[in-house]
Order: sequence, then C-alpha cells, then structure tokens
Amino acid sequence: MKKEVRYVLITCLFLLVIIVGIYFLFNKEDALDVDTYSVYIECLNEESISSGSGFVYKEIDDKSYIITNYHVIEDYNEIYVYNSDKEKIKASVLTKDEYTDIAILTIDDELNLNSVSIGDSDKLNIKDKIYAVGTNDISNISTVTSGIITDLDKEITIDTTHGMSEFSTIEMNALVESGNSGGPLLNSDGEVIGVVFVKDESVDDVAYALPINYVMDVVQKLENNEINRPSLGAILTNTTNIELMNEYEINQTDISGVILLEVYEGYDYGFQKGDIITKFNNKSINNVNELRKELYKFNKGDNVEIEYYRSDINYKIKVELK
Repeated sequence: MKKEVRYVLITCLFLLVIIVGIYFLFNKEDALDVDTYSVYIECLNEESISSGSGFVYKEIDDKSYIITNYHVIEDYNEIYVYNSDKEKIKASVLTKDEYTDIAILTIDDELNLNSVSIGDSDKLNIKDKIYAVGTNDISNISTVTSGIITDLDKEITIDTTHGMSEFSTIEMNALVESGNSGGPLLNSDGEVIGVVFVKDESVDDVAYALPINYVMDVVQKLENNEINRPSLGAILTNTTNIELMNEYEINQTDISGVILLEVYEGYDYGFQKGDIITKFNNKSINNVNELRKELYKFNKGDNVEIEYYRSDINYKIKVELK
C-alpha cells in the first residue's frame, strides 16, 4: 500500500513538473524579468515630447551605455532615462548615425541598471520564438509581447526626414507600438538578438527589428570613430514621391533623380530647394537609395562631381564633401 501511495505521489509530482514546464515554455514572457532588459527614454525639445525604449549593453567606470534607435532621439535636446521604479536621470548622446538608425546614450550609473546579454542573430531561424520588450508609456515602463520570426532578411524602405533609407530586418509577428522602438528583441534564452525598429502600419501584428550582429558592428564603428559619413545638407526624396513634393510645394517633374526638398544652412554646395540630382561622381542616380550608396563610399573632405537640374537646365559642379 505504501509503495502504491509513493508511486502515485511521484507520478503526480512528475506530471506537475511537466505542466509547469509547459506553462513557462508557452508563457515565457510572464517568466522573463523584463525590468532588467529595457529602459524608458523620454525626449524633449521646445515644441514636443516623445519617447522610446533602449537597453544597457555595457557598464564602464560607473557609466551605463545604452543602445536605442536614432529616430527615437532625433531633433531632441533633452533626453532622460527611466528605470522600472520610474526614477530618471539625464542622458547624453555619445554618438549617433542616422543612416543606420543607431544611437548610443550614456548615463551615470545611479539607476542600478543591468546590462543585457548579447546573442547571435546569425543563428536565428524562421519560426524561432522571440520576445519584444519595450515601453509604450511611463505608466507601464517595461512590457513584453511574444511571437515568432517570419523572415530573417526582410528588406524594408523607410521614408525619413533625411530621405529614403533601406534596411535589412528581422520580420516578426509580435505586437509592438511606436514606444517600443529601440527596445531589445530577445530569444528564448533571454539574449538580445535584435533592436525593435518599426511596426508595419498596414498589417496588424507585423513588426521589424534590426539584427543585433548588424547593430553591434555599427556600435563598434561608432565607438572607434570609424564612421565619417558626409552629408549633402538637404532633405531628399525621389522625384516620384509626388505626395511629399506637394507637401513642400515643389512642382512635379519628368526628370528621374533625387530632388532637394529643403536645403540646410552651413553647406556651401550651391544647391537650392527643388534642384534634382541625376549623377553623382559620374554614376546615374535614380533614387535616394542609389545616391546614399554612392555618397557613403566617400568621407568628409573628399572631392566629387555632381550633376543636377535646376529649371530644366543641367549643371555640373565639383565639391568638397562636408
């Protein structure tokens, strides 16, 4: 009788362990200590307040270093980082790169934040389980949603204030909001394998992340000052982007190329609003992606030749890139 009771108890305990294991396997977002992965980033300027997410990737000499997206902190002059207890500290932008959409912030290590474990995005497979961690608002600083990877090399094009940019991303079916941008994408071991990037506004529950191997390569180059990209000092778009051209009150054109929607001060290339770039260093240019690829082959201080149209007249100039 005692043996039968012992057998029943062992069997019940064994079944309980299996049930608990299955629960956490399919509800791992409840088991993850999300407060240790993500921080809330608040950005302010004279006109507006915005927010996003980020994560600490290293700690050195009482300073924490945080990765986020460039578009999270773009055009803001005050940035604050919050921990899960809603304690905040002012952050500084160590370095940033609009082309890769990566920014690095630093803060004094007074919030007792933990650095994450970096995984390997090259080892991912389609249908792998993933967890998107981030913050939608300050009332709930760390949230987590789960899903699976649906594409490992999804090419997407983003229309930014600096023109069209092309990215190779991880596509997933996890639900994310705009406040999740810059937050970590985790694998089942809690390792960061991506940076939450953008959601697909046209489809529910589809979002994209930048692979962590790509991100860390950019971070290393930024830290070593190896990225010295020049700028044309203008907001750019394709001449086929009629909607944006109308927004900037620029007439349509039959010329194929890249049109300058707005020209910044401080650049003496001689460009004007409405100019259309058709060749860069003797290579034909049909869109912003082609122009950026050619432009970023050069560094600041290099001399190049640019052809453009103004009022149907073709101009050719030689400039020193800034």
